[in-house]
Amino acid sequence: MPSRPRDCLAATSVAQALVQLAEERGRSLTPLQIIKLVYIAHGFWLALKGEPLVRDSAEAWPYGPVFPRLYRVLSPWGRQGVPADALAAFQSEELTDEHQGLITTVLEKYGHLNGLALSHLTHREGTPWSQVQKGDSLDRAIPNPIIKEHYAALLEPTL
Repeated sequence: MPSRPRDCLAATSVAQALVQLAEERGRSLTPLQIIKLVYIAHGFWLALKGEPLVRDSAEAWPYGPVFPRLYRVLSPWGRQGVPADALAAFQSEELTDEHQGLITTVLEKYGHLNGLALSHLTHREGTPWSQVQKGDSLDRAIPNPIIKEHYAALLEPTL
């Protein structure tokens, strides 16, 4: 198994940062929003830095990309907003200013979308999810190189 860069984070750490930022803005995020926003942040980090933001592997599930451990942690909230302190126990890592900056940008750009809209966005035709998803399988890994290529293409018009 290839080694991961040392500043790679757990998906729960990125999720906690998103939940805190949303609360600071007077908002809450549902589990579906959080899962998709973590995936989007991971994709843009790969595109910008060439290395993963999240050390957990993304998988192609029927309704889009998912980090399974994060899904399990968030599932008790169902469709309700996740309280800011709910993930505090999982915040064991220091996020750099760069991490915080990217996470803030992702929340500002995509955080207004509901979970269903984010799900559609991340599993349209041509996305990494659409390239690996087959049927109802829950265990198809989405390789980071495919995620990186997709998000790099999204950045190209702004370069």
